[in-house]
Amino acid sequence: MKPSSSSNQKAVLTVLPEQTGMRLDIFLTSQLSDFSRTQIQTLIRGGNVVPKFKVKAIKVGLEVSGGQSYEVTIPASAKTDIPAQALSLDVVFEDANLIVINKPVGLVVHPGAGNPDQTLMNALVAHCPKIVGVGGVRRPGLVHRLDKDTSGLLVVAKTDIAYKSLVKQLKTRKLNREY
Repeated sequence: MKPSSSSNQKAVLTVLPEQTGMRLDIFLTSQLSDFSRTQIQTLIRGGNVVPKFKVKAIKVGLEVSGGQSYEVTIPASAKTDIPAQALSLDVVFEDANLIVINKPVGLVVHPGAGNPDQTLMNALVAHCPKIVGVGGVRRPGLVHRLDKDTSGLLVVAKTDIAYKSLVKQLKTRKLNREY
């Protein structure tokens, strides 16, 4: 199961005896390694995780027990509403997993109030159409951002695995920003 797919995905996951006592969100994250814990919590809260046994209420912190099964539905990825616009990009590095852009001063990174288009995100959606849905629909692939009046290198993930890895590296400070 992958975070980005054009159709719904379903799986039934069963808790092993040695996993008894784990929180539901942690159990599911251990089974669905392509998903972050936050993504799993969103699935649980959104009703996309259904226990195959009677329970009063399902919550992220529910303690699981061996033998319990949960049906997990991963909804099809929503398409971004960011229109593709062929704008000039200063690509410093690119491979199948990520792209590094040298962002100039004055370029807005993503659409927002007062800047509905002509942004780096518009250019990236045109340059890498498969980026749509990676890490979210509002800012596909965007691992970090730079202000409009700041220039510098910007890392953008092209796959869900790269996105998850880069976000984790930033969070644990294995990847850092220098100003």
